[in-house]
Amino acid sequence: MARPIAPSGSPPRANPVDRMLGKGLQFLQDAPTTKERMVVAHRGAQLIFDHWVTKAGLGAVAFGSNPERKQALADLRSVVAEAVATEGGAVDAMQAYTQGIDTLLQAMSEEALAEVGDAPTPFAVMALGSYGRQELSPYSDLDYGIVLDPADPAAVKWGRKFAEALSRRIKQLGETTIFGLRGTRSCTTFSPVGFKALQLVGSIESYKKQFASDAPSDQAMRDVLLNPRPVFGDAEVIKGLTSTLVEHLDAAPAQSPGSRQAVLQKVLDYLPTRRNPSGELAKDGVLDVKDELFRAFVYPGIMMAVAWDLESTSSIGRLKEAEEKGLVDPRLARAVEAAMEAAIQLRLHSHSEQGREQDHIPLTPEAASKLMRHHRVLTRYAQLAEKLADLPEQSPFISKGPKS
Repeated sequence: MARPIAPSGSPPRANPVDRMLGKGLQFLQDAPTTKERMVVAHRGAQLIFDHWVTKAGLGAVAFGSNPERKQALADLRSVVAEAVATEGGAVDAMQAYTQGIDTLLQAMSEEALAEVGDAPTPFAVMALGSYGRQELSPYSDLDYGIVLDPADPAAVKWGRKFAEALSRRIKQLGETTIFGLRGTRSCTTFSPVGFKALQLVGSIESYKKQFASDAPSDQAMRDVLLNPRPVFGDAEVIKGLTSTLVEHLDAAPAQSPGSRQAVLQKVLDYLPTRRNPSGELAKDGVLDVKDELFRAFVYPGIMMAVAWDLESTSSIGRLKEAEEKGLVDPRLARAVEAAMEAAIQLRLHSHSEQGREQDHIPLTPEAASKLMRHHRVLTRYAQLAEKLADLPEQSPFISKGPKS
């Protein structure tokens, strides 16, 4: 079967523990307070312990197993592998896989709710990050959050019980391990064979505080909260969260964390025009498909969503919405769609072939040359997004266009 791009060999396996240690050390260096460093060190120790529990095959013993759901997940991945074996179905396959994960998470949420009883306050489970954008690859992160509104002590206590019941069911997939921390947070780590996840529990106000925080561990929270999407529960709660964050974007002083200008400046750092000003692709014969192609269409979409209050949470939806508003020329939009298809197909193919999250792909010079056309299109898209954000150095705010 024909494929547009063929990787030239198998990349070396990255050691997950090395990656965890590297990230942990960076967080320790950036942490502003001793308390923050202690939290990071505690998380790191738990991450490494959980990694080896999973690697040793003890997860099923510790957490139980659900063979039926494990098979459902395997079936979803098989469908993705079949869809990307031929040219032209990657975007649809990615969205279908995400919808399949939605169905799994909804079923697990239903069971968790039945176990702990009805919530004392409106609540919702929301998809975040790439999951919120409906852009999951077969072994991607699974970022989700639980929102309670209002979050009085009884609601918070219920929320933690619900989160634990839901987390236990995710563990039973045998893909990832979860540890809890005192407070409103818990998260999961990646295993060598499955997706990793970030899961948070809190009120609208607590999410807003994290969105506005300058702490290193909360900067990542700000990124994932830019793409909230309801999966289970009361969708109005997610609308309330989104409205609160938008209000904060507008009301926060221009240079403060979580202001519209500050968020846009941070997104700028991820644009290909900033990360790769030379325009080279697949340096040393290895393509980082996530950094060099995938993020090259994700972050321009995020930038336009923040600057122009686009309603869509997916990169494709944001592109179409921007085109409808007259922000993106139709010809450029079609070229960006083609570049998205190529990037997504390459990433899905790599994940399916390797059976894990693998984004570093060796490419022949010929294959890299074919991708350069898409890379140039995505660079133009990033330049347009940067221009539309209208962030001159001295501007205290950003100019937004008319709503339509």
